[in-house]
Amino acid sequence: ALAAGQSVLLNRRVVLQQVVANGSAGAMHYTWSAITSQDIAGYPKGSLICLEVAAFFKVHQGRIIEIHELLVELT
Repeated sequence: ALAAGQSVLLNRRVVLQQVVANGSAGAMHYTWSAITSQDIAGYPKGSLICLEVAAFFKVHQGRIIEIHELLVELT
């Protein structure tokens, strides 16, 4: 599934807007975008998809062990 997603969504980009943390808990706000290489889910080939993402996570021993993401479509 990951390989299929990589071939359908081209020029993927993440722009980190903000990160805050307190102990093992943290949150980040970022913008995600990609261009479709074919028609998918109502997006014609060549469409730019942009999402604003808020992610809340827990870290243990330097690894994210839990994450919850809220997505808002901009396009």
